[in-house]
Amino acid sequence: MTTRPGVAESATAPPALDNTALLALDNASPCLAAAWHPVAASAEVGDQPVGVLLLDRPWVLVRLDGEVRAFEDRCPHRLAPLSAGSVAGGRLVCRYHGWAFEAGGACTRLPANREAGPLPS
Repeated sequence: MTTRPGVAESATAPPALDNTALLALDNASPCLAAAWHPVAASAEVGDQPVGVLLLDRPWVLVRLDGEVRAFEDRCPHRLAPLSAGSVAGGRLVCRYHGWAFEAGGACTRLPANREAGPLPS
């Protein structure tokens, strides 16, 4: 075996890579959830909600306060898809019951509640 000057010759070969774990990795693998993933170009997110899939889960992208925001694509009230809703008054509004969510995700309007009444926490 030929060695380069200044590099010690190894008595053993490096271990072979085990690609088994890599072969089992797919788009729904939980270990991918902690990473950033592109799901749409910024130009694709206009003034209305856009539904996307990420790791086999539905998400809705919406531009609020000039920035793209991502929410789980389900209204907490009846699990209706928020991607079927609209943007009104700077909030994401559920199409089915009118619940409205601000850019940080807080619910700011419940139509069944009086407009002046407090929102449940």
